[in-house]
Amino acid sequence: MRDKWWITVLMLLAVLSASAAGQQDQLQEDSLKADSINRVAAHPDFVKVWLMTVTPSNESISAFGHAALRLQCPSEQLDYCFTFSMASDNITLLKYVRGAAKGGFESVPTEMFLQRYREEGRGVSQVQLNLLPHEEQELWRLLDHEVEQGARWDYNVITTNCTSMCIWAVEQCLDKEHIEYHQLDPIMNAPYSEFVHSICAYEPWLELMLYIRFFKERNEVGDINNKFSPSMLMSSWQKATLVDEAGNSRQMTTGRVLTLYKALPQSMPRETTITPMKVLAGLLLIAALFIIFIIIRKRIKQK
Repeated sequence: MRDKWWITVLMLLAVLSASAAGQQDQLQEDSLKADSINRVAAHPDFVKVWLMTVTPSNESISAFGHAALRLQCPSEQLDYCFTFSMASDNITLLKYVRGAAKGGFESVPTEMFLQRYREEGRGVSQVQLNLLPHEEQELWRLLDHEVEQGARWDYNVITTNCTSMCIWAVEQCLDKEHIEYHQLDPIMNAPYSEFVHSICAYEPWLELMLYIRFFKERNEVGDINNKFSPSMLMSSWQKATLVDEAGNSRQMTTGRVLTLYKALPQSMPRETTITPMKVLAGLLLIAALFIIFIIIRKRIKQK
């Protein structure tokens, strides 16, 4: 009996010791969280968020340019660009247009991100977003989670692309606020047929493919969040405001747009000389000549 009594006492002591250790660990974790919150409150720029845009190139897949979100934590020396794009094994023009590719966010060290477009001769600009400290932290958490999820989205050149997903990510982290747009480009409220024609000024073949792809929706206006090109989003967010439930508002961005690199002439889109209309006209001419040839041949045989 005495042996059993001592065993019981030892077991109770072990349980109490483990419980105390767990409470101590929880207290330390809570303390670290509190320190982090206090640090953010004391330093509103603990995290900085930038919208980054890249100029279009003369390749069809890059005809509209590119957009990404840059997140910095200067005190921790962290600086990454979160960019939404098609999975590397899906990058084909046909899949791009059909919406048959998968896409997702990836995080790239900003220097590597800039190096890529610097080598391509494409222009890069950025503007800082005027988010609240806890919204910036939530955005980083969300984007980290998206990177872990991989290419889980159905990539769609109109509705689920680099620009629309930047908007989606920012809207997800807003705390009882919404983005209110002012002075939007009139093309944003035009049907898809007019919108596609406008954004494909230098890509008539891409315009034809998109027109066929979205033929059923050609007369629909659609959601404006899905119709921003990177450059249009940059200018629109500069004029936009963030509005809370009480009606209080503040500017969506802070400061001016910074041009990190200017686009080199060789990277800029060039108007193609062989357009669908010219090809169609050529085919009609060939068909007409062939018909004339058949008619003349029949008449010669009749003689």
